[in-house]
Amino acid sequence: MDGISKIIASINTFITEVVSAGILVLLTLLVVYEVIVRYFFDAPTFWSMEVTQYMFCAISMLAGGYCLLRDGHVRVDLFYPNMTPKTQAWVEIVTYSLTVLLCVILIWLGGDEFWRVLSSMKRSDSIAALPLWPVWLMIPLGGLLLLLQVIARYIKNIQVLIEENSK
Repeated sequence: MDGISKIIASINTFITEVVSAGILVLLTLLVVYEVIVRYFFDAPTFWSMEVTQYMFCAISMLAGGYCLLRDGHVRVDLFYPNMTPKTQAWVEIVTYSLTVLLCVILIWLGGDEFWRVLSSMKRSDSIAALPLWPVWLMIPLGGLLLLLQVIARYIKNIQVLIEENSK
């Protein structure tokens, strides 16, 4: 079971590092390019803002699983740190059930919208008329990565409960 958790952690880490590094480079180049053409040549681009928004969507959607892996999500630490490991495991099992529901909704509805946009070749309403499918792809993919990490956390919490009961 621990092997599954490590595989899921590796997937989330790899995707987050590759996407964040790639987007960081692209975003930097895009902003530098935009500044140069806007202020030195008085020729701003009509597509840079939209591409930047696409990149932001990718970053925010694909990082959810990695954030959970690193315990980076917001938690009200009023009572949680004082709980026993067994109680903490139960609290996470119960609260992550809501996260599973959120992930299923993201995968299902986001995937449905992605397929609709892809099959109709829908484009943005801006002057750039960029394809919308890359943005909509990030929603079910981000939901899937978060769901995988929730499964890894379930495994960890079940192991904690088994160890606590065997004592």
